[in-house]
Amino acid sequence: MRLIDRLKPHYKEILEKENVKYPALVQSVVEDLERVQYVHYLLYSTVMNLNLVFNTDVSPYELFEEY
Repeated sequence: MRLIDRLKPHYKEILEKENVKYPALVQSVVEDLERVQYVHYLLYSTVMNLNLVFNTDVSPYELFEEY
């Protein structure tokens, strides 16, 4: 299962809203989330962009549902 499928619904909504303002940034994040299965495989730049888009500094592990 890809990370994009495990992203918590609240964060999916934020991504959709932010896509209007920052389409290139959101596209980059989504592409990486579609590429990987595990949080520890995320690019560092994606983790930083997630924190920027979601306006948070929580661990990236907190953004996803466990399976």
